[in-house]
Amino acid sequence: MMSTVTIKFFANFRELTGKREQKMEIEKKETTIMDVLKQLSNEYGSAFNDYIFDASKPRSLKPQISVMVNGLSIRNLEKLKTRIKDGDTIAILPPVSGG
Repeated sequence: MMSTVTIKFFANFRELTGKREQKMEIEKKETTIMDVLKQLSNEYGSAFNDYIFDASKPRSLKPQISVMVNGLSIRNLEKLKTRIKDGDTIAILPPVSGG
């Protein structure tokens, strides 16, 4: 059975993807945030991949990137192992600057 999640892109991610949001169908029952990010990297290429993943630590996000599932930071959940389910909303946010 297919599940559908909504991915929302903010700031630089909008520029990289050309979209504000997209729907993604997921096939596996035990899909994680890492699976979704890898699928997005395959779809949008090396610029997306290089922007989001830490080259010095394989399989980890750059520390300044925030990923939220239904409004909760994955840092407070199971990080990249956070499981997603049908209907979830995933927000990907770039580094926030300000003062």
